[in-house]
Amino acid sequence: MALVSGIIALNTKNQYSNFKRIQIKDLKIKLPTQLQYEIGIDQSTSCTGIYIQDTKNIVNILLELEFANKDKKDYFADIFNLISRLAKGQTVNLIVCEKPVPKDVGSYTFRVLTELFGKLEVFLEFNPDLAKTELQSIYPQAWKSRIIDKSKGTGRINSKLCCAEDICDKKPLLKNYLHNSPAKDLDGFDACGILIGYKKCAYTDNGTPKIYGVVEKRHISRVYYRYVDISNVKTQEDFTEAVFGFLGETVSYFQPKLKVYNSDNHYNLLKNIKMASSTYSFTVTQLPNKVIEPLRWNFEFEYDSNKVMFAYILKKGDFKKSDLNVLDSVMPWHLEYGAIS
Repeated sequence: MALVSGIIALNTKNQYSNFKRIQIKDLKIKLPTQLQYEIGIDQSTSCTGIYIQDTKNIVNILLELEFANKDKKDYFADIFNLISRLAKGQTVNLIVCEKPVPKDVGSYTFRVLTELFGKLEVFLEFNPDLAKTELQSIYPQAWKSRIIDKSKGTGRINSKLCCAEDICDKKPLLKNYLHNSPAKDLDGFDACGILIGYKKCAYTDNGTPKIYGVVEKRHISRVYYRYVDISNVKTQEDFTEAVFGFLGETVSYFQPKLKVYNSDNHYNLLKNIKMASSTYSFTVTQLPNKVIEPLRWNFEFEYDSNKVMFAYILKKGDFKKSDLNVLDSVMPWHLEYGAIS
């Protein structure tokens, strides 16, 4: 069984508590049930970091699980046991893992970490406390680029200590554990960075979710376009009706995710489409005016200042032909985008 070390920080009270190398079964943490939580995981077969915070940033918990052996069954059991105990009776909105980089394909670690992500998907589906939890992943360089303080100099992004120090600038109480961690690779701080970095990539500054995700290149994206009149939209209910009302009762079947178009890093329309359809079966986003012009050639419409263009993005393989026929009947403008190299 793994040994766990870490820190529990209560930001509103400016209090913290460190602990080192105790048995998982002896770890007693009771999260306040009135809060909602998010988890970052830096999975490793030698030491796995787990970071938990609530959406109001009241509670920060950083954990490091050191494994005595590399037996996969024990490794998976310890992680799932700990998450189950922490999540029992709680609302966990999001879990983010680090995605193994492609250059490591074929290695033992890559296989184990990929297997862990797959098992996490099943674990969430059948755990009643986590059935509605969103599971996402992010590449190392993506999250590190979002948390590293570039004003401190170049080359720091590849230093675990520098990343941990910059995380502590954002979460000051965690600094009390930084130089007391018995784990040599600071995996708990990486888990914190994974969650913070993902949220910076996948949410706007005011917390609205935007299109983001690791692109799966082989699938076909089917995109419907609607030019929507918003001149009478005054409330959120009016907006919802304008965007989804035409789908009628089928909206509960299709379960579209409304996301903000992602203009970070000069992401273009195709990048947004592929990120969206790689991450969700059905995504809806409002397109900025700058990407509408080419669509006028496809669909022969005139620009109207009272209208905005919405894209309804599907991962085609997730839907039956009859589903697509329903959408074709209410959204005649559509294009397909194939696999990308």
